[in-house]
Amino acid sequence: MNEIPAHNQAKLLEQAKYLGLRALTLVEGLRVGDQKSPTRGFSVEFAQHREYVPGDDLRHIDWRGYARTEKYIVKQYEQETNYTAHVLLDLSGSMSYGAAGKSKHEMAQLLATVLCQIAASQGDAVGLKTVDSPAHPERLLSFQPSTKSNRLKILLNQITALVPGPEREQENTPALVSTALRQISERQIRKGMVIVISDFLEPWPLLLKEIFEIRARGHDLLLVQVLHSDEIDFPMEGQILFEDLESSGSLVTRPQLLRTAYQKEIKTWLDEIDVSCTRLQATHLLIRSDKPPEDELLKMLALRLMKKRVAKIQ
Repeated sequence: MNEIPAHNQAKLLEQAKYLGLRALTLVEGLRVGDQKSPTRGFSVEFAQHREYVPGDDLRHIDWRGYARTEKYIVKQYEQETNYTAHVLLDLSGSMSYGAAGKSKHEMAQLLATVLCQIAASQGDAVGLKTVDSPAHPERLLSFQPSTKSNRLKILLNQITALVPGPEREQENTPALVSTALRQISERQIRKGMVIVISDFLEPWPLLLKEIFEIRARGHDLLLVQVLHSDEIDFPMEGQILFEDLESSGSLVTRPQLLRTAYQKEIKTWLDEIDVSCTRLQATHLLIRSDKPPEDELLKMLALRLMKKRVAKIQ
């Protein structure tokens, strides 16, 4: 697990739980919870008026409205419900990059653990699906969403035990995250939250197509991108042997000769992800695995909470 002192981890979780993980779109759950549902009811938050019909509870008649219009109208409210958080955790070989305590995978573990506990603390169901090569079916885990504390404990223990997978056996292995997202969008499941924790090192057009499908089906989407600073800043010097962590490929080059062009490409790629997510009303969060995640994670949670409150006012 990422080397954040235990007391800091506890503090991070406490602060994150206080902010919560709010759904920014209408979600569908099986019971009353903290998130807005498209189901109309007579509880929690005012939504609209409608004409009275025989059988309506007289307690919900708007008597002030009757005084103005001399018509019986009743108040309708948004029913607050729980949501299901489907967490996709990338276990592909590239997630192993980074020194012990600062690898992308360890950061992904920490973030998955925190986000799962936040959702569970709100009474929301949490499930886990790992993203790995189909060549290793024994590593493809899937925990059905549950609100039970014992199921959450098993899930969290499983996250802690996971390690990135071996190299891909073939160069043409299908894009793993894109495939996992397609499997989610093709399932007939209630509108909930899909949380993807990955470096997203696969063709962006393929990912964007599946992101569009997820959003088109009404799911709230949170993309947590974990990269090491080496992958963003390219600070290496000298003649370096680069080995592909997901294939047998390798390349010897001098990074200092490529740095400017490389940084330009990375910025263009990250900007494209940001713009696409903004357009599709999905959340994109970039976390560096070798930096403390507190600031960026809490900022994202606070922003979602603010948007949720503004939406309620409107």
